[in-house]
Amino acid sequence: MNNAKYTKIADLRTNDLFTIRGLTCRRIGSSEIIADQGRIELRGDNFYRMVTGRGIFDFSVSDNQDERQLADRMKQCPYNLACISGQQKGQDVFFLHIVFFFRADCKPKLNIVLSEKVKLVLLQKHYANENTLDCDVQANFLLTDGTDSCYAVTIGKYKTDFVDSLPPDISNVQDDSGENDLEDELNDYRDLDVVGQEQKAIILYGKDYAFRVKLSGENENSFFYADSVDTKMRYIPPMALFIGDLTFKDGERFAAESIKRELDLTQGYLEVWDKYTSIEGNYLLEKARKVGLIQFDRQNISYISGGFLVYPKGLSDEQRKLLSDEDELLVSEEVPV
Repeated sequence: MNNAKYTKIADLRTNDLFTIRGLTCRRIGSSEIIADQGRIELRGDNFYRMVTGRGIFDFSVSDNQDERQLADRMKQCPYNLACISGQQKGQDVFFLHIVFFFRADCKPKLNIVLSEKVKLVLLQKHYANENTLDCDVQANFLLTDGTDSCYAVTIGKYKTDFVDSLPPDISNVQDDSGENDLEDELNDYRDLDVVGQEQKAIILYGKDYAFRVKLSGENENSFFYADSVDTKMRYIPPMALFIGDLTFKDGERFAAESIKRELDLTQGYLEVWDKYTSIEGNYLLEKARKVGLIQFDRQNISYISGGFLVYPKGLSDEQRKLLSDEDELLVSEEVPV
């Protein structure tokens, strides 16, 4: 797995109640530390395992109080992302940065269209380059659990700072020892489906900024688009983790591609229609040739509402078979060719 395209979990802005920084750990056994990003699992009494894209290794926590805190957090929020923030040379000691998520769900690939407003902010603030816009934005949000791509979200529960209107006293600095506070936060955010019904928007969190993402269009024409960007992120709530890939597309390019698809479909429809009308025209012309000339008595014509009533003469049995009640007749001086 190419970790270059992923944001390290230590660089993501997170809620302090759900984050452990600089946890001192000691490697157990002979397994080497061969990757620095992944997730951790509780395997036993002060016995943990880090799962990475290149393998696993076991470790313990050096401080008893830190170990109890870690075990408690993992019971409350079993899913997490972790990365190694440092190591002591010549020793088996290393330091972990761990972020916990109140929920984790596997999701299909999410494609997000960037509005012109969002694109303009990113370019003006030098968060992205116009030539590499899609990749630059993806690198801000995409995380990894060591084996899969993932990203951090909330869905419509809290009011975020997309219009720079939060009061100045709101802070993301909280007491790490507040277990009751942690449980209160969890109770507020556990039922993500109900939360999503309150405000149909996904808040997507990244290293430098957050997006508000909404669903636009209907049925097969629906798509997700980022309509607002928050570059301050002064308050970060508890987050869920969506496991799956994440891609972005410039709104102008998306619109151009959509128009091209419509034109392709329209052109295809017109081609079929032209082919159909050509076949139908050939069929009618062939039928007209087979019917041939129908003569009528010019001296015996009656005027009726909306037209004339004429009486054919010398109509053969073959002509009678070819004609039906709804056929239209062309009055002409010449036989069709």
